[in-house]
Amino acid sequence: SDKIKLTKQSIGSLPAPEKGNKITYDTDVTGFGIRITKAGAKSFILRYRFENRDRLYTIGTCFPSALVGPNI
Repeated sequence: SDKIKLTKQSIGSLPAPEKGNKITYDTDVTGFGIRITKAGAKSFILRYRFENRDRLYTIGTCFPSALVGPNI
């Protein structure tokens, strides 16, 4: 998995993988990332540890309209 600063521009330019899905993590917020499926669907995720087990929580879908507004 890659790490980049997640901004509207960087999220919008992330390509879909050829198969399966790919998670790209944010460089500023530990465990926060975006999962992109082969079909191009993007979802925000959070990886965390609970009782010595890694967990992956899907926060929600990244809609294109969520990327409109002031630059972050």
